[in-house]
Amino acid sequence: MIRLILFVAQLLALAVAGAWLAGEPGSVTIDWHGWRVQSSAAALVVVVLVLCLMAMAVYHAWDWIRYGSRRLLLQRRLNHALEGQVRVTETLAALASGDHARAAKLARSAAGILGRASPLAIWLEAQASRLARDVPGTRRLLMKLLEKPGPGSVLGYRGLLTLAQDAGNSSEMASLAQGWSREDKHSPTARLTVLESELASRRWASALLALREVRRLRALPEERIKRYEAVISLAGAREARARGEVEEAQRLVIPALRLQPHWEPAVLFWAGLLIEVGKRRLAGRTLLAAWKRRPSAALAQAWMEALDPAKSGIEGRVRQARALHEVDPAQAEGRLILAEALRHAGRLDEARDVLQPLAHDPPDRRYWQMLAAIETDKGEQGASVSHLLRMALAAPEPPSWRCGQCGAARPVDLEWIAHCPSCGAFDSLMWSEDAAASGSTSTAPFSLMGREVEG
Repeated sequence: MIRLILFVAQLLALAVAGAWLAGEPGSVTIDWHGWRVQSSAAALVVVVLVLCLMAMAVYHAWDWIRYGSRRLLLQRRLNHALEGQVRVTETLAALASGDHARAAKLARSAAGILGRASPLAIWLEAQASRLARDVPGTRRLLMKLLEKPGPGSVLGYRGLLTLAQDAGNSSEMASLAQGWSREDKHSPTARLTVLESELASRRWASALLALREVRRLRALPEERIKRYEAVISLAGAREARARGEVEEAQRLVIPALRLQPHWEPAVLFWAGLLIEVGKRRLAGRTLLAAWKRRPSAALAQAWMEALDPAKSGIEGRVRQARALHEVDPAQAEGRLILAEALRHAGRLDEARDVLQPLAHDPPDRRYWQMLAAIETDKGEQGASVSHLLRMALAAPEPPSWRCGQCGAARPVDLEWIAHCPSCGAFDSLMWSEDAAASGSTSTAPFSLMGREVEG
């Protein structure tokens, strides 16, 4: 509306000016080098306007001659880019639908538009080859992306890492991850991939260095990083102990205890080291403190191992088990370990009496197995023992380490380890009671090459 008002105002102004010039024509005389030009003012204004229009026409003609070809070239390139964008979109749609033949055809068409050296075109062709299960062709195309540093090389490293993981080639994964991190020093994904490859290769010292870079880039929450630092430290300590390097194992497990002071695997490992160097009393105090926080079969077994060999006779083991049971008589684990010590001491009726309160709650199969062993020791055979064994088979399994990735259970008498023995997932073993209480199914940190990433 404002523009219309301004336009009307301009027309009125021109009309008024024209009317005024018509009513007041006046005269204009120009003398120049003996030449004299006489005209009215209105005619002079018209001449000036015509000259201005001619000047503008000449300027625009010159501008078109000078810049027109460049504009035409830019427009052609823009149309070319738009056509390439359409081809890329069509190729991605074909890849998403799983039509590898059409995807390969469209990828070649996109390469013809974008240029054979275009990283995007090469990557599209590689994806089409991978969809067609042409691994050598995919590798050849992805290797071309590594020839020039830049964003294209990131696509190359990521694709090659996927191929290496599919082939189960951990050494190639480690090499590619290191190359990617050198290429892009500020990429959290590259650092996480380095960490994952070091963990898969069980190179614990290198994994700790990679974890520091992950912390520097804040690629994972700090609590998660502390957890992994504790797990890596304990895994390294376990290997040092297996090599007979007890002092090195002690040095490595201390960070795990500092970061996760109530983590049972670290406490058990530390107590085992103390027992190994003869500090049984300190090991006992450590285990007793952990038992008060949460009793478990592993703590009970370690408590029995902490008994001084000079007092490790049958009755000594009964006293050791009774001391643990009396800390919290309501705990099933304490009753089970005491009943086992009494059975080995031949005090079968006492062992059965100790187990009796467990019958009020649904006991796990260890309760029924212990009763069957007691009856067998008494000389009972036949139906009664068979009944108890059938009850054991129908009873719930005892708590154990269970993988949150694949669900595989680790027998209760085996120690915690950093990797699941079934699927190889890192830090995925949870105590089954904890997993049920938290509703968690996995503690696995991340997996960048086709598995879940946890934030």
